Amino acid sequence: MDPNSMPARLTFKQAGLTTLGLDAAWDRAVQRYLRCETLYYAADAFGPLAKEQERHTLEVMDIEGKYGRGWKAQPEAARRHDISFKGLIKAEEDHVRQFAEPYWRAANELALTPAPSLAAAMFKAAVMEHDEIDTSRDFPAKCMEVLQADFARLSREAA
Repeated sequence: MDPNSMPARLTFKQAGLTTLGLDAAWDRAVQRYLRCETLYYAADAFGPLAKEQERHTLEVMDIEGKYGRGWKAQPEAARRHDISFKGLIKAEEDHVRQFAEPYWRAANELALTPAPSLAAAMFKAAVMEHDEIDTSRDFPAKCMEVLQADFARLSREAA
């Protein structure tokens, strides 16, 4: 199953929700992560960037319809495209600032929050893998060390 499909994402979110209720700091981190993750994917589907991508696609189709395949050689067509493309670039920058960056920060914060249970540690590992936290230049730790510390702490607490 595609990990970004709706059923997979809902199962993933449910796994996170089942970890709530044991630790206030963990609960805040999970709730922030799930909120940011949901907004990120919603924005991809029907947010401002999605609408701007659709508008730009329609503009390009209109340009091609009016000027033909050689539209890039037509100054008016190229000008229209440049204006439209600048709008798309601005929407992408806004999307990153408004949705992607908070999502990335929330994922990093969750990964650094001590897991209060085995289920929480397993969800944290899934977040690390799903969001490729090991490749984040902003993540100040090594994923394996964070997980091993959680599992070691949980083992000691269970003993």
